[in-house]
Amino acid sequence: MDWGFLLVLAMLTVAGVFFMLALVYRTKPQVLKFTSYGLITLAILGLITLLFSESNDLRIAVFVFIALAIVYRWFYGGTLRDRDVN
Repeated sequence: MDWGFLLVLAMLTVAGVFFMLALVYRTKPQVLKFTSYGLITLAILGLITLLFSESNDLRIAVFVFIALAIVYRWFYGGTLRDRDVN
């Protein structure tokens, strides 16, 4: 097997684990943290793939993953600050 293919499978597995953890913690603020980690993992995988492919659709998807990860992480930080204030 090709090492690149194994790397892609490993990164997709890591992203899947983060999304499963988000489902486990779906009633707690940690869902935002684990979802952002999963999106960051997918964005890193997309950036690595962009090195070998010049797909505009993939570039847009990577930027969307990065933007969503930033938003989820920002909301998670806000949730922690709100919990500390109360």
